[in-house]
Amino acid sequence: MRKGIVLVVLSLLWFDALAGPESLVMRRYFVSTYQSLECMRGKDGLLMDKIFVTNENKPCPVVPAPYVDTSPSNIGLDLLVQAEALRDSILYRRALKNINTTLMTLTKMSYHVDSGLFFNRYRVDGTLIPTDLFVSSVDNVHLYLALWTLSQPPYSFDVARDLVQRMNLSIFHEPNTDLAYGGIEYRHGQWKLVGWGYRYLGTEARTIYALGRALQIFPTARTSDNVVAELFVHPNLGELFGLWDGGTFQLLLPELLLKESQYSKKFNQWFHNYINFVEAEKTRRGLPVFPAHSACQIRAIPDDYNGHVGSLSLVSTFNLEALIPSIRDIWEQVVSPHALFLMATVDPQRMFPEIKGMESLTDGHKTLYHQELGWMDGLHVNGSMNGHIVPALLALDQTIIALSLIQSMSSDGLLSSARLLQQDPARVERLKEFYGEIEHLMSRRPQ
Repeated sequence: MRKGIVLVVLSLLWFDALAGPESLVMRRYFVSTYQSLECMRGKDGLLMDKIFVTNENKPCPVVPAPYVDTSPSNIGLDLLVQAEALRDSILYRRALKNINTTLMTLTKMSYHVDSGLFFNRYRVDGTLIPTDLFVSSVDNVHLYLALWTLSQPPYSFDVARDLVQRMNLSIFHEPNTDLAYGGIEYRHGQWKLVGWGYRYLGTEARTIYALGRALQIFPTARTSDNVVAELFVHPNLGELFGLWDGGTFQLLLPELLLKESQYSKKFNQWFHNYINFVEAEKTRRGLPVFPAHSACQIRAIPDDYNGHVGSLSLVSTFNLEALIPSIRDIWEQVVSPHALFLMATVDPQRMFPEIKGMESLTDGHKTLYHQELGWMDGLHVNGSMNGHIVPALLALDQTIIALSLIQSMSSDGLLSSARLLQQDPARVERLKEFYGEIEHLMSRRPQ
């Protein structure tokens, strides 16, 4: 009972941060996005990875994708959304039920016994059968961060604490290179690290290293021997952070979860330079929206997800797939709203008019913003489908939108995950050291 009292009191603090017409619109966006997550949620509390929006007149006008599964990232970011929703007195009971149901489901799911970590995919049809026995480091670190957050005061969920204590992320650490590897998989009768380590800093995998340093999970020294970092220099905008696919998600998801800009002035500048770049690209390409490209759904029929979506000007020089014409031709084809909401976490005042202006965009059949379900996943801005809206909802992208809205509305500009990390001065110093190392390494520039 005491836990509930504490969290309801916190809801008053969240409402104090909501003032003016902009915040009312953002709250409307949050409520509709939260509803989309409820339409994706199965009886076991887990979100379907993807659903498609129909024209039916019912509370959840959606149909599932052909496959029904989910990932640790989906589960982790959803738990972070629910943790924030506990601070809203209207959503409190629903959020508390979602957290308790999901935590109990996690205790029933099969996992990698040696590490206590979760597999890459599970069915959400009530069976919880793992459909991919790969153990992903990025996916598990997202879930770990959410469970760690829920294990801390004022949340203090005992089940979350027990799950965190079971999860051993150090299994991904390769001591000879000091790299975190992409995962482990079962080969030739034993579990082995996969054949790549996360050397490139311009990806969402930065969270592995930053959280590893902050919580002292495993050694994460960053040196020129074990990482690759690129800066692209724009003639008018200055330094731009190199990204593996040039995607907004790769740049700003760690900022959303950890608030990197509070530990590094350089990162703060790179984030703002990115917004300047995307704005300039809108003008250069004559587009109706900011071309904030990020991995997203690009077609509902046939079901087509494109993980190589980003700004080609920012793609890593090491990413050879950007040189393949058939892939390159569709690299910048679709804009995804979750990318613009991620940009809003850097500069809400600047991005709000752009996002509000997108609300009424339509292709004659569908609108980009659905009053009950929030934002559709994609808008084609060039190619044969130019102007068409993709009537799909992806769990990861919807949770990113919800979390971005919460951060943009919060009085301190932080999610609970970042706020809790900052409560320990020792963790703050370790994170400053980590980002200081990256700043020191950001000297490589393509000729």
